[in-house]
Amino acid sequence: MLNCQRCGNEWNWTTTYKKMFTFKTKMECPYCHEPQYMSKETRQCIGIISTLIPFVIFLPLITFGVPVANIILIELITFIIVMAYLPSFYKLSNEDEPLW
Repeated sequence: MLNCQRCGNEWNWTTTYKKMFTFKTKMECPYCHEPQYMSKETRQCIGIISTLIPFVIFLPLITFGVPVANIILIELITFIIVMAYLPSFYKLSNEDEPLW
């Protein structure tokens, strides 16, 4: 899970999951209340995961003629699994790093 870069405390899964759905890069540590930011690597990884996984699953299934209802079901199951494991990809930084 996430570790605060200032106080070193580990955030629990629930706190990390709740912070995932804020559309800000700045998050407040629940222990020391100092601002923390998603690292550049985290933002890049999440961008890649969110764009590539649907296509990697969708295109082969369409190619092999799998019914659309089954593809939708597989995509929903994959979405749930990815959302459950997404907090483990997060890393924090003390500064807001640019993506370039």
